[in-house]
Amino acid sequence: MKPLYHYTTADRLAMILMAEKITPSATGVSFPAIPAVWLSTAADWEPTATREIIEDGKTRRATLAEMIESAGALARIEIDPRQIAIIEPLRLSERLRIQKMAFESLMNAARNVGANPVGWRAVAGPIPLSAFLRIELSKEHDPLCWVDSAGLWNE
Repeated sequence: MKPLYHYTTADRLAMILMAEKITPSATGVSFPAIPAVWLSTAADWEPTATREIIEDGKTRRATLAEMIESAGALARIEIDPRQIAIIEPLRLSERLRIQKMAFESLMNAARNVGANPVGWRAVAGPIPLSAFLRIELSKEHDPLCWVDSAGLWNE
């Protein structure tokens, strides 16, 4: 089984650790859709985890350097798939109750930013700290270099 990752930034990682879980995001989710924690098999960076910036009234995607500068680092949390109820790619739309047209639009938008939705997984609920296998940080972006934060994590 491929590793599963949740991508975020160091500032959001701090909130995850304080809450002792990754909480589903309801941003952009409207009934009847179900909020989920999104995961990816992508090993470098999941492009859809990139923040957007509003500049001069226009929205654009942040660069990795901008995200590192504003958040302190990028974060990659490896999740133990045996400890969560994974929703596989072919069932995402159905299980998360995302309307077909909205899901197709989501897939197209993801591909347009370089993501591979085939590697997407989701969990319809929080992911507890007990399901975390590893937390890695990157303060470098060219190339993206993940450093295991085990020294901090296991203390």
